[in-house]
Amino acid sequence: MDGVLDAAQNIDAAAGRMHSTTSSALWNIASFIPVLGSDVKSVQTISATLDTLANDALTPVAEALKGQGLNTLFTENGSININLLTNVCTVLSNSKPSINKAAKEMSALPDAHIAQLQTALEKAKPLVATLNDTVNAASAVAPYLPQMLGANGQTRTYVVVAQNNSELRATGGFPGSTGLLTVTNGKIELGEFSGISKLNGGEGTLPTTEVEQTMYPNGYTKIPQLITTNPDWSSTGMHVRDLWADRVGDVANGAIAVDPVFLQHLLALTGGVTLSDGSTIDGTNAATILLHNVYLEKAVPDQDPYFAEAAGAAAKQVMSNLGKVDLTALIETVAKDAKAGRVMVWMENADEENAIAKLGLEGAVSQDSTVPELGVYIDDNTWAKMSWYLSSHIEVGQGTANADGSKTYDVTVRVKNNCTTEEAQTLTHYISGYNPELKALGNMIYGVTLYAPANGTISNIQSSAGTTYAETKYGNCQVWQYGGQVQLAPQEEETLTFTVTTSTDAQTELAVRTTPTAQEVAGWQ
Repeated sequence: MDGVLDAAQNIDAAAGRMHSTTSSALWNIASFIPVLGSDVKSVQTISATLDTLANDALTPVAEALKGQGLNTLFTENGSININLLTNVCTVLSNSKPSINKAAKEMSALPDAHIAQLQTALEKAKPLVATLNDTVNAASAVAPYLPQMLGANGQTRTYVVVAQNNSELRATGGFPGSTGLLTVTNGKIELGEFSGISKLNGGEGTLPTTEVEQTMYPNGYTKIPQLITTNPDWSSTGMHVRDLWADRVGDVANGAIAVDPVFLQHLLALTGGVTLSDGSTIDGTNAATILLHNVYLEKAVPDQDPYFAEAAGAAAKQVMSNLGKVDLTALIETVAKDAKAGRVMVWMENADEENAIAKLGLEGAVSQDSTVPELGVYIDDNTWAKMSWYLSSHIEVGQGTANADGSKTYDVTVRVKNNCTTEEAQTLTHYISGYNPELKALGNMIYGVTLYAPANGTISNIQSSAGTTYAETKYGNCQVWQYGGQVQLAPQEEETLTFTVTTSTDAQTELAVRTTPTAQEVAGWQ
């Protein structure tokens, strides 16, 4: 890393010279030239930003890494280098004020008249914005990172839930298997994974809010198979931890949800793993095997144990090989799948939970009206693994500004059963379903719940399947729960249309959070 430090110092010096040059009297005079003067000002801002980034981020990080490298962040035995991670986070946190200022100035730059400068701006703006987001996240997590990783000989424990997207629940899927992850001084160890039946039974009463008691089945937090029907992981994660404590006895510090698609993405980075039956799961097939093939090829008594073994083996393979993974690719993978809801984390400690939220891993139903978020959540009621065949597409129209400062959007949701009549005849009963209301082989039964953005509204709901909706509230969010289940025959599609209006203080365009499905790996368009 000494070479990197030398390079960083050279970049720092060059950026300083550029900034000094573009700050001269001649450049200042040129900035007043009509039309092209704005381009001169942009060049001055860019050079000042480069100088700031070199001074306050690049060089300090390189100094923190002197004698080491980011590849030493994870050791080959699965441990995390807490000291190195803390040092880097602290350096980035210290640079936050100047980086925030530079990013704000960069984002405000107008389009350039000179083509080459415009091209440079289009490349530079997102890079600086990404760095700014990274710095802000590092600043939020740095004070709590060591304790979350078991610094100073502490041991932290987290319940890990592998969700099954072939039987959808609002958070992502049926909680197919669970295990306990422990971290001591950065050393990660993953216990044996077991099928969800391990959490069956027990008489403990788990606390729920009045809203949850109204919205969800009575006692849903006592029933492992139903516990992920609440899309708000900031609440569901707590219930998962409490259920584990009630049924197993360990009181964990948090709960982590992952799905097979996320595991497949990680295995693509770390390499595959061979299971006890000799089969291999890797970055090309893990999700397909866990979400579909196991139910085609294994007898019913062997399916859940196989899922548990495979999910646990995949997680252990990932943990033990993090030291060999390209760090940038790892960060990009986690960020992408966190945004898609494929990995979520809940922490018991409020400060740690806030840090997790800053990293975008909390999986919470947003209560921030300034950043409007529409929620579209799906629950499979087929009592089966038919969600493998489900695809959903959400189209948000151009927002229309209202006089009060709110915006209104037309939204269309399409849900399709991609199974064919022919394929339905080949399915095992475990896949096709046990719900007594099923009218034909290959049908799927599900419901879609809609969450309006905080302090906003959803109106004019129309369903091609004739679904009725009942209004309720979840925090600051208006919620429309399906009043009757939809049953789709093979190749049938339901179309939902409705209008979303944000709050009057919304500052961004409408975003969408939805249940992650298997369609990415199943190949449904």
